[in-house]
Amino acid sequence: LATTTDGYEGSGQGFLSRFVPFLEHLKQLTHFTLTTPIRWLNDDPLEQFSKEALLVTADVNQSVPSTTNDDPQWSTETFDSLSGRHFRETIQLLVSAHYQTTPDDIMRIVDAPDTFLVVAKSIDTIVAVGIITKEGGAPLLPVASEISQGKRRVKGHLGAQRLSLLTGIPALASCHYWRINRIAVTPSLQGQGIGSACLDYLTEKAKHAGIDALSSSFGATARLLNFWRLNNFEQIAAGHKPDKSSGERSALVIKPLTQNLTKYISELTRLFLYDTAQLDIASHISRITKEDRFCFEVIIKRLEHFSQGSRSFDQLGVAWNYFLSKAGHRLDGAVSIDMHIQEITQTLRLRGKKETTQILQHAVKEYLA
Repeated sequence: LATTTDGYEGSGQGFLSRFVPFLEHLKQLTHFTLTTPIRWLNDDPLEQFSKEALLVTADVNQSVPSTTNDDPQWSTETFDSLSGRHFRETIQLLVSAHYQTTPDDIMRIVDAPDTFLVVAKSIDTIVAVGIITKEGGAPLLPVASEISQGKRRVKGHLGAQRLSLLTGIPALASCHYWRINRIAVTPSLQGQGIGSACLDYLTEKAKHAGIDALSSSFGATARLLNFWRLNNFEQIAAGHKPDKSSGERSALVIKPLTQNLTKYISELTRLFLYDTAQLDIASHISRITKEDRFCFEVIIKRLEHFSQGSRSFDQLGVAWNYFLSKAGHRLDGAVSIDMHIQEITQTLRLRGKKETTQILQHAVKEYLA
């Protein structure tokens, strides 16, 4: 296995931060590092200029001590408010800590109008940074109903839109969220609780600002999920398939801060158990508890939206399992809950995804009627 680790592709840090540790757990690993340039001469000034201009090398400040007796000082910043040195330190931290940080990613983060930073400084050096994106609120209010049905998806607002689509509840799109885009800590200070301190600082800021919930979405590993759970975040959604960048299924986690979200948290966690088949919908749902009544209402909404053509098959989740348990006999052939739309097409011997979707929509509409 061979790859570049610095440059413009954005994949090299993923090899070092994700794939190499994975291999080391499996077997003894021999890791060679080649230093002779292929595309440049040694010490080429143009290469050095391009690296400095685009900040593509994770050259994290090595003067930071491995431990600190004083707690880092946290503050809220924007990219515009940072000095040139602090800007460089921030970008270098992001490049070193994340599996995909290209010049394009940096440009989007810096230019995003609804993004701000929380930074930790030790001896006037940035040792940790969190990238925060404001989501929901007034911009989504006019299209909240269409978002909840799957008819609309606006740019940005990842967490707010996913939560509304997940439940079919328009009001959840226009709640106010701060989504933690990334957290990066200087390597020598990792494992000392600085990431958790960042979330504690951000939680207090969000409460004072009247934010309804904090959220985050990331490639889920056992270690990362444990970190968010320890900081009182609940997982409420999981991706359908592995992300191409991280190789992991995405996870959406939230931490409710106001009654607007707190009143839904037990229902959302119950829905997550059904959506991920940790609970069998056919044998468990009773509509006796308020959590199950909520899940049943969500199921019917999802089926209605699908039958009307606004929600895709991939967005049905547990609603598809429920439909099969109640009315699967309406479909000719052995269609099971774990089948993708392509497999259903083959099983029913249909011509393609479009015809399959139309037949499934018709079957669901008949059941609902």
